[in-house]
Amino acid sequence: MKIFEFHFNNKKDGFLADTFCYEPENIYEKRLGFLFLAGEIKNLLPQNIKFLDNLAELLKERYFKAPYHSSIEAVFKESLKEANKRLDKIVKEGNVSWLGNLSLAIFSLTNQKNRWHLNFAKTGKIKILLIRKEQIMDIGKNLELQDFEPYPLKMFSNIVSGKLIENDIILVLTEQVFSYFAKREARFSKTKQNNKKRGIIYSPSIIEKIAKIQIDGKEDKKIKEILKEKEFSRLSGICLLCILTKTEEKEQKNTLLSFKKEPEKVSFSKIFSSFVKPIAKSKKIKNKITKPLFFFKKIKTIASRALKLRLKDKTKKAPRKKKAAGKRIRIKVKRESFFKKTETKLLEVFKKNLVLFIIFLIILLIGFFLFNREEREKTKAYQNTISTVREEIAAANNYLNSNKEKEAFSLFEQAYEKITPLSQGKNRFQKEALSLKSLLEEKLGQISKSEKIENPELFFSFEKDKIPPSRVIYFKQGLYSYTPLSQIVYKIKPDKTKKEIGTSEKFDKAAAGSNGILFFKKPDYIFLLKDDNFQTGINISPPYSEFQPKALALYGSSLYFLDNEGRIIKYPALSPKSNPLFWLNKNEVAKETVSFAIDGNIWLLEKNKIKKYFKGEKKQEIEINVFPKLKNPSKIFTSQNHKYL
Repeated sequence: MKIFEFHFNNKKDGFLADTFCYEPENIYEKRLGFLFLAGEIKNLLPQNIKFLDNLAELLKERYFKAPYHSSIEAVFKESLKEANKRLDKIVKEGNVSWLGNLSLAIFSLTNQKNRWHLNFAKTGKIKILLIRKEQIMDIGKNLELQDFEPYPLKMFSNIVSGKLIENDIILVLTEQVFSYFAKREARFSKTKQNNKKRGIIYSPSIIEKIAKIQIDGKEDKKIKEILKEKEFSRLSGICLLCILTKTEEKEQKNTLLSFKKEPEKVSFSKIFSSFVKPIAKSKKIKNKITKPLFFFKKIKTIASRALKLRLKDKTKKAPRKKKAAGKRIRIKVKRESFFKKTETKLLEVFKKNLVLFIIFLIILLIGFFLFNREEREKTKAYQNTISTVREEIAAANNYLNSNKEKEAFSLFEQAYEKITPLSQGKNRFQKEALSLKSLLEEKLGQISKSEKIENPELFFSFEKDKIPPSRVIYFKQGLYSYTPLSQIVYKIKPDKTKKEIGTSEKFDKAAAGSNGILFFKKPDYIFLLKDDNFQTGINISPPYSEFQPKALALYGSSLYFLDNEGRIIKYPALSPKSNPLFWLNKNEVAKETVSFAIDGNIWLLEKNKIKKYFKGEKKQEIEINVFPKLKNPSKIFTSQNHKYL
């Protein structure tokens, strides 16, 4: 893989941009591949000069120190969670100047059997492009389209994963650099070219020139030649370019490791000092306790001399000396035992430091009693929780017998939330807590009428070497699938055969009607797919400037849009002359709506509720009480043929 980093005036006043490329350093990190960060901060304050450096260091540490058994995608997600926590902490400390000014892309590349695996996340106006066979795709567009809260804990809440192939190019550009690199220069042609009239000719942009580079080992020179033609003195930002070439593993020299150990000399002072050191923590105690070592050293020298003399006696016998004349006087001297001396010395040290020993013992006893007290309080709390849960289950059963399912569900749900933490921790009540949790799951499932699909069958799988579609629509016993990154619409028939419907457009939204499927392309074009053929596109008049629809639906001959502001716009007919109408009453706003469906009434889906509207007025509000609980519902369906949502 070849990596190119281009920095353009990235350290001017009030602005900072930087790139970080981390390579694996050992065999354990090699499976995680490469980690990249690229970003910029506008309106920079002095306190945030090290903002990008600190965030990059945190991500690097969390990413490469992950457990070996974790998958690469799981490791990437956990690293982003830690980054979100750090950003949340920074905000709570009062540093909020970077909010709205930060643009950052984080991605990892892993090579597995000459196929690359990509995980990435982004925030802000930074661009991530994929170049494959001269085709340029904005793979970060999906993350821009998804709504997210600008709160630090959800800054990197969504990631995109995919597989890349050899000679793919990843291009990461900050906002100003992208605008400059994507710009085409216009010039007036005085002569005819390719049988065309004289007029304005647009030269290819820098990105288009990079896309046409042939991967032959001379990419460095080609990229330099492309950039030499331009002037970058007024440009600020960064460009990170990665070319996925074949990886050649370096041959490692075999090294001989020797585990032979040299014999060590016996040292009495070392042996006894290993016992003395843990006891002697202060300098005073250490000096007093290590005094007996003097006697050990003396014994060592005397013993070694005696051993040498005995060895000499055995090898060479000395001549016998004649007894001297006269009487020899022997005087017996009582010598105190060495071990007795050592014992008395240690007793003296112990007596002098008795106070320290007593204090240490008292601290241990206090810690023991505090620990026991805490355990008793935990046990009491666990018992109270279990008794409360049992009472709530009994009360919920009474409601259930009286056909009051809503009240029963609410009590069962409260009890389930209380017992779940107790069933997960290791404690003596875990077995009882698991039994109650299982009972509550059964009761909640009965009220919700939910069904669990144990073994779902794989219906169809797309090729891995192509960009997989991300959106599916059902129409007349066929599945139509597409993605905003490709110009192909796939039709999957009931017999699992695939048909490709080619088009020159890339679509952002789609909805099925009675006569066909309507596709929408930003900012204001609609295309009807009828009998697997695209009709001529229609240019509709937008209701206001910067119109950004979140979803669309067809009902009869009318087209409905839901925008990001929570307004519903209706087009009475599918024609360029059709004027848009704001369908909801002025007092009604549906900002929290994530999806909507029409069957005569309009149903709006929010996080935990469904709202029913008729002729612009709200008629009903339904709480979503189901189990397992829906965390992030994203789509609602309805039809005139059945009565269920």
